[in-house]
Amino acid sequence: MTRRLALLAATCALLAGCGGASGSKLIEQTAAKVGNIKSGRLNLELLVTPRGAGGQQIGFRLSGPFALPKAGQLPVTRLSYTQVLGSRHATVTLISDGVDAFVEVNGKTYQLRADQVEQLRGTSGALRSGGLAQLRVGDWVKNPRTGPCGSIALGADVDCVHGSLDVANAVNDLLQLGRDLGRNVPLLNGSNEKQIRRAVGSSSVVLATGHGDRLLRALAIDIVFRLQVPDPLKKSLGSLVGGKLHFTIAIANPNRPVHVTAPHNALPYDQLPKSGGG
Repeated sequence: MTRRLALLAATCALLAGCGGASGSKLIEQTAAKVGNIKSGRLNLELLVTPRGAGGQQIGFRLSGPFALPKAGQLPVTRLSYTQVLGSRHATVTLISDGVDAFVEVNGKTYQLRADQVEQLRGTSGALRSGGLAQLRVGDWVKNPRTGPCGSIALGADVDCVHGSLDVANAVNDLLQLGRDLGRNVPLLNGSNEKQIRRAVGSSSVVLATGHGDRLLRALAIDIVFRLQVPDPLKKSLGSLVGGKLHFTIAIANPNRPVHVTAPHNALPYDQLPKSGGG
């Protein structure tokens, strides 16, 4: 009897608890549904802490409600973009009610020109067709195991998976998302993938998935880069050499309706001061 109980306990530990799914299964189920997320409240941040910067971070944050559009339409969103440069922060907010689009800078609102609206429409269409499915989180997590959620996805009914990160797969997916957003960024080739994996000193990833629906609620990544890396990669990594990278994406209230009201008395975009991002 004692041996049977010991064997049962060991089996439960491997499966992350009797009656619960294993880390690999949770990752698989969540990855299969990432593309199903069409709306929610987004919080995303990408922050780099360069070596020798005294803890000062550079990067950006995105936050706010969003609903991806139907074909040919605009998104519904009030998404704030905050650029972070140490203690200095600057924020621009994109507002769209699905018909018209605006930006808010320093408390004033400006309506986008027709050409800018079309550009937004095209970018939104690319996101609609590919969407978050391009974040192939199933290929990001190595050695997955279930564990406590801690501060990730607070207040949500979630299960969490911990693991180490396949940095090359994660970086390539993020670069592809950047290309779909209209950024001219390269993808890693085979040799670069090997080099960037060797440049990582340590990494961790935590994924939170909805307990009932297995929709992605949050994903947090931390990477510490080695100080000694090959010269070609050193040029590409720049301030990341010997530094740290933190990436988080959280989606609250997935697939719930999003309502945004167009601002009143918006100014023409051409009146946006050049120093305000025009």
